[in-house]
Amino acid sequence: MNFTFKLWPSLVAIFMMVTSFQAKAQTLLPHFATSDQYGGKKVDDMSNFVPILDDYTLEVMGTKGKSISIAFAQVQYTPTQNVKVRFVQAKGKIYVFEGNAYTSTLTPNYKYIEQAGNLLRNGSFETTGTQLNSGRWQASDWDTWNGGTPTWGANVGDVNVRENANYRSDGSKSIILHTSSRWLCQQMTAGALEPNGLYRISCDYWTSDGWNNGNHKYQIWLGSSMAGSDLMTFDAYTTVNNNTSKQSYVSTFQMPSKSIGNVFLSFYRSESGVDWLDNVKLVKLVPSHKGLTGVTSAIFAYGAYAPADMTFPDNVCIDYTNMIVNPNFIDGAMKSGAPAGWTLDAKVTQSKISTGEKGGGVIPSGQNHWQLWQDGSPLNGYAYQTLSNLPNGRYEVSAKVVCTGFSGSIKLFANDGETILESGVGKVYTVSGVVVNGVLKLGLNFATKNGITIDFDSFTLLYKGKDTAGYRKTLNRRIEDAKEILANLEDGYDVSTLTQLVKNAESLGADASSDQVISAISDIDQELSKYQAYVAECELKRKKVAQFKTVLAGAKSERATELYPATADFDKAIAEAESFFGRLENNPTLDATVAQDKLNAARENYYNSQFKVVPTAQVVSSVDLSLNGSEKYLLRVDGKPYYPTEIQVRPDKMRGYLGWSEDEIEATFKRAANDGFNTLSVPLYWSEVEPEKNHFDWHILDRYLGWCKKYGVKMELLWFSWSSGGRIQYLWNVNGKQQLRTPDYVCSLEGTSEFNMLRKEWEYSLDWRDTNLRSRDAYVLGRVMEHIALWDANNGKTHLVIGVQLGNEARAHGDNAATSSEIIDYYHHVGAAVKQSKYVTWTRLNCVSYETSGRTTANENLRNNGGTNIDFVGVDIYGTNANSVKGDLSGYLGTKGKNFRMIMEIDAKDSNSPIYQMAALAGDKAFNYYNLGPVDGNGLYSNSGHVLTERSHINLVRQRNQILNLANQDIAKMKQGSGLYVYNYAGNSTCSQSGLDGISFVPDDQKTQAVAVRHGNEEVFLLSTAGGTFTLPAKYNGYKAQKGYCNANNNWVAEANLTILNGKVVMPETSCVLITKNPRVITGIQSVSSDSEKRIVAYYALSGNKVAHPTKGVYLVKKSDGTVTKLSK
Repeated sequence: MNFTFKLWPSLVAIFMMVTSFQAKAQTLLPHFATSDQYGGKKVDDMSNFVPILDDYTLEVMGTKGKSISIAFAQVQYTPTQNVKVRFVQAKGKIYVFEGNAYTSTLTPNYKYIEQAGNLLRNGSFETTGTQLNSGRWQASDWDTWNGGTPTWGANVGDVNVRENANYRSDGSKSIILHTSSRWLCQQMTAGALEPNGLYRISCDYWTSDGWNNGNHKYQIWLGSSMAGSDLMTFDAYTTVNNNTSKQSYVSTFQMPSKSIGNVFLSFYRSESGVDWLDNVKLVKLVPSHKGLTGVTSAIFAYGAYAPADMTFPDNVCIDYTNMIVNPNFIDGAMKSGAPAGWTLDAKVTQSKISTGEKGGGVIPSGQNHWQLWQDGSPLNGYAYQTLSNLPNGRYEVSAKVVCTGFSGSIKLFANDGETILESGVGKVYTVSGVVVNGVLKLGLNFATKNGITIDFDSFTLLYKGKDTAGYRKTLNRRIEDAKEILANLEDGYDVSTLTQLVKNAESLGADASSDQVISAISDIDQELSKYQAYVAECELKRKKVAQFKTVLAGAKSERATELYPATADFDKAIAEAESFFGRLENNPTLDATVAQDKLNAARENYYNSQFKVVPTAQVVSSVDLSLNGSEKYLLRVDGKPYYPTEIQVRPDKMRGYLGWSEDEIEATFKRAANDGFNTLSVPLYWSEVEPEKNHFDWHILDRYLGWCKKYGVKMELLWFSWSSGGRIQYLWNVNGKQQLRTPDYVCSLEGTSEFNMLRKEWEYSLDWRDTNLRSRDAYVLGRVMEHIALWDANNGKTHLVIGVQLGNEARAHGDNAATSSEIIDYYHHVGAAVKQSKYVTWTRLNCVSYETSGRTTANENLRNNGGTNIDFVGVDIYGTNANSVKGDLSGYLGTKGKNFRMIMEIDAKDSNSPIYQMAALAGDKAFNYYNLGPVDGNGLYSNSGHVLTERSHINLVRQRNQILNLANQDIAKMKQGSGLYVYNYAGNSTCSQSGLDGISFVPDDQKTQAVAVRHGNEEVFLLSTAGGTFTLPAKYNGYKAQKGYCNANNNWVAEANLTILNGKVVMPETSCVLITKNPRVITGIQSVSSDSEKRIVAYYALSGNKVAHPTKGVYLVKKSDGTVTKLSK
């Protein structure tokens, strides 16, 4: 117990219960601990008895009509019957109980004289002995101890005296009690402590800074030997958490009546930690009166303990509000959607702490309270907390609640007690509930039929004492529960025990004691818990059978609808699974894991039997940090420089949120390719490749790969896995279907997982520090990469997948706090699945804007200390400007170490986003639009039904994609201000601007942007998104100009000769012009034969599909006879 010396003023208060009626005024008693087994010692010398000034318990056998007097307190009490009388002093008052019944409150009047002088030597630790090290000493007159070993020392973990102004009361020194110490002891001067003497002990203490300090419990021990406690032990203080300021402790004690020889005083703690201590004082108090009369014996204990089964008059109760954690929501930190101490078991649109006035002042302005908002849909579930270690009896719970109008019901509850709230009314509601097992669940129960906003605050809890009638009602409800179960029993359960318990409970007479009734309730509860465990076990068996049945049905369906070569092996596996299923139905206790895994493996092998070519190890893409042949860090694909013109597509949301068909989704891939994007970033979720544990399904992944191949674009795989912003969201949430992005063994809708869950309700979250989760995540990604290698080997080694994003904006969510280093460590291990596969690509990590810098630093630290499997870290930025994009994005994406810089998401709906694409190039960054549309309100396209519709800036996007593809490899290599220059990067000027080699550019329109990039030593590419004029300096006199593009080998393909007039090159619309001394043959429009028409028809992929640019397909010309011939580049 913590005791204080200060005498509290009268605590008796008048409490007006405000409900729908005017309640009777109540007298509130303080919150006692309750126990009939509170320890204590017999008072040996009644004539010299002196109680302490702090909380205590004194129990005597009273005689009816005979006055009991506690002399030092100057109080008397006369019992009304022959009964045990308990005096409980708490917070300056003495509360009297006859038996279990509270009878009265007394006010003590302690008078004493404090003798001068500290009975402890060197209480401020100013006197020191041995100097242990610089600024560290051994304290004189004190000893430290740890199980028989002194713990003085100068090393970390040792105890010593130091000079630290942050942790001292006065003077220059104090003592640090370090990890190794359990006792700080002093042998008292002989005779300093007298038999029956009253003493006050005090000290100042601090929690040291550093990890895991605080919450250390100290006791005071008095013993006849070092670190002994044979004379006396009592609780002292507990160091505080997250607070290094000075705290003070003071308490009193009376020495035993027997004569005392050597006395050792000790401060004792059982935990290791780091604390500070100073200003320890022990003084003698001389009481004005002594003695306890009117009784023949007494038991005295430190601490205030009321009887365990109290009764009160109707107008008296105990305030137990302090048992509620955060009853007024002062602590506004939200964890798992609820304030500290509370639990929200309901799906809501928004849960937050609000401070605005509600209900016309029912909840005042500026006062923290909990607000739930449900937008339109019904609100079902609970907002609650569960209290334990309460005395049995009746409790009243009150709360202020203000809500909008609703249909359905909302109830304030306390265990079985309920009070129905009124629709659209704000007031204080009260409910009464009975506790029979020390546990009280209280809060709000929601069952509305529509949306609602509800604010609630100011919970109070009053203990009304023993409730015999309430216990009996609770027992009757338990009997009814048991009978209902007996009438609807799960097969195979032995009902004999429950039947007998019901019979015993029903036989209890009206005169049964409260203890008998509560015991009967407890017995039935225990048996009902056993039955519920049996039901859960039966349900698991049924679920196991149903799950195997589903897997078997899926395998048979795939065999019936899809034809692949390995039919015989798959048929055999299905037959074996059917045989096992028959045995499983008869005996659900069988372990189905092996049989299910075997069938799933056969199913995967059947699908993969269509692929005949065995893949070999290959490096498809990389980040080149060498600066060998380039001016900046760059991406390489198949060894060649690569600058992505990229956009993210969301087939998952089009399918699972909007209900689009696969044909409609495929059309968006085609649209992106026709818009000139050379790369699509495509999310892939855990459950899309592993719908059940060890069932790997490649249909969706192969569909995406096939579409990218069909439309001639590369693909970055976004391995979203389980986490999007640290949370698990829906893969499907349309037309009544709800499915998470994870298989059930990772996270189910019910909030179950094989891994450590930190949030078990929407939106769910797992633990970034869970190494088992990390390993499984890496394993599944490894399987994905294994399949990509297989697909690629059997599809012409087209190397469609060129990069892997690890996760999506990995971060803390709810209770899933994680540091940058922990996030990087997680994905470093997961990224190894890519780097150790047969299909190696670059890996990257995207970050919420303001978290990017920390993640980048952590990854660079890893790179410099053994290496990282995350090639680069990039930023997701929404709401910005061209200057910021060109620069460091407000410090989020500066130049750190060897980090390749990329804007991994930016709002594609923003009409300035095409301008930012060129500003990113000017800042030597890669760029990725989010998203094609039409989801999340960020789409480049909106939609009309299930069809994409263009936004006004789409042509600006197409122009920029086109010029970046025309000279892609040189753009990837060259650095702004050196071998490359972006003109009008902000897209806001028509003025002349000088750039590369003094070449200037004047745009025809302020949104027109241009690039000059070096191609070799004496050639320059000029590119413009639209009309404009380049002016060449004199050094380019005699040079020629040609319109065209670079092919896949970065060789120039000339399409037309242009005229340089007076050093000026007038740019054709959206084009690339080569400035050279050595113009190429214009092969792009040469006659294939003498009768050919010199006209370009189109560009086509090998699949026969038209593509946006010749670098993606073959080049055809139309002959005069109407036929078309392939023309070599």
